Amino acid sequence: MGVSEAATGQPRGVLQRHVASYQTYRERDVEPGQHLGVPSPYLTVIFTLEEPVVIARRVDPREIPGTYTSIFGGLHTAPALVVDHGAQLGFSCRWLGRSGGVNGTWAPGSSRTSGWDPKRQPA
Repeated sequence: MGVSEAATGQPRGVLQRHVASYQTYRERDVEPGQHLGVPSPYLTVIFTLEEPVVIARRVDPREIPGTYTSIFGGLHTAPALVVDHGAQLGFSCRWLGRSGGVNGTWAPGSSRTSGWDPKRQPA
């Protein structure tokens, strides 16, 4: 039988102005599956600690699906298709879009979901 655990926290102090919530999660030996990464009023940042995040269908169909060790999204208008292979370990943070978003580059209604994987970066 598989293991599926998650814990959610609320920030305190100065972080309350910038972070809506954060979550840790762990799944082992669960049924592989897929889910929709749905639009959200938050910028969601995910860091995986073992298995990468697999995006099978991007929000923008012109963008190539990919595999990422970290990813951010949520401020989009259509769902992305996320695949898992029965094991996940990581944490996520839901940022509030205060002061024009993160570095002023995000706005509700954006159609992009972006990922960063250090393995894909030039040496």
